[in-house]
Amino acid sequence: MANASFYGSAQQHSSHVPPPQGQPQQPPYSAQQPPPPTGYQPNPFAQNQQAYAQQPLACYPPQPAYQQPYPPQSNYPPQAPQQHPAQQGYQSHHVQPAYQTPPTIGYAVDINSPQILHRNVTREIEAIREATKGWGSDKKALISILAKADPLHMASIRYHYGDRFHTDLKELIRKETKGHFQDALVSLIQGPLESDVRNLRQALEGIGTKEALLNDVLVGRTNADLQIIKAEYRRIFKRSLEEDVSNDLSLETKRMFAIILSANKADETTEVSGDQVNTDVLALRQATKGKLVGTDQMAVFDILCRRSNGQIRAIAFAYEQKYLRSLDKMISKACLHEMFWRTLADQS
Repeated sequence: MANASFYGSAQQHSSHVPPPQGQPQQPPYSAQQPPPPTGYQPNPFAQNQQAYAQQPLACYPPQPAYQQPYPPQSNYPPQAPQQHPAQQGYQSHHVQPAYQTPPTIGYAVDINSPQILHRNVTREIEAIREATKGWGSDKKALISILAKADPLHMASIRYHYGDRFHTDLKELIRKETKGHFQDALVSLIQGPLESDVRNLRQALEGIGTKEALLNDVLVGRTNADLQIIKAEYRRIFKRSLEEDVSNDLSLETKRMFAIILSANKADETTEVSGDQVNTDVLALRQATKGKLVGTDQMAVFDILCRRSNGQIRAIAFAYEQKYLRSLDKMISKACLHEMFWRTLADQS
C-alpha cells in the first residue's frame, strides 16, 4: 500500500508540471497521435518512470555514510573497519557453477543426524533378532527387511540394532549366512559407499588387478562421488587410493584412471555446448581415423574422462550423425580400453 500511495502522489505531481515557456499545452495522446498499430504493447512503466524522474529528491532524507565502526562495547576493544579484497575480473567461460551435482544417495550419511538417531526401527530390529535366533536363520525374513531399506533406513537399522543388542549387524549376518547370499546382505548393510570402497580394495589386492571392479566403481562417477570414495578409502584402509591404483596398473590404463581419480570432470550441471561437442567429435575422429594401431589414446582419454555424462551422450549422438558410425564401435575397433566402450554403452 505504501508503494501504491507513492505512485499515486508521483503521478499527481507529474500532472501538475507546467510545460516549458513558449511551448503550447500538448493535447492528450489520443487526440494528437493516431491509434497505435495492431499488436502494440504500451510500456506500463513509462508513466511511473517519468514520475520518478520528476519527483523532488528532497522527499528522501539523506542517509549517513557508513564510515565509522560501531562504538566499543563494554569489555571489548574497538573494532577496526572491515576490509574487503578487490573482486577478480569475471571470466564467464572459466566460471564453474555455484552448485554441483550432489553425491549418490547413501554416500553422505551422517550417523549423528536426526534421520538416523530418531527414526523408529523397533519393528525391523526385533524381526532381525527373531530371524537369527536358534539354529540357522530365516532367510525370507532377512530378505524382506534388508532388501527393502534405502541407505538412510539401513544406516538407522544398523545403528539401533548395535545400540540395543550390543552386536554389529554386519558381523551377525556373517555368522548366520554364507556364500553369495551373505555377500549380498553384507553389501546392503554396509551401504553403497563402504561397499564400493571395499570392492576397490578387493580389486587391487593380490596378484593382478580386477579391472572390471575398478570400472564398475569409478567410471562415470561425479566429482563429488570420487572425492568421497577417496576419503573413505583412506579412512578405512589408511592408504591412498590414487597411489594404490598407480602402483597396480601400467601404461595407458594407469594414465586413464589417473585422469578419472583427479575428479576434475565437467559437472553434470554444466550446460552442453554445441560448439564444444563439435570440437570433441572432430578431435576424436582425428585421434582414431583409419587407425587400428597407433591411436592417440591420450587425446581420447582426455575428452571422455573429463566430460560429464550428458556431454558424452551428446558427443556420441553427434559422432554417429556426422560419420554414420557409432562412437562405441569406433573405440572398440581402435583397440582402446573396454571402460570407454562400457561408458558409452551406459550413456546410450
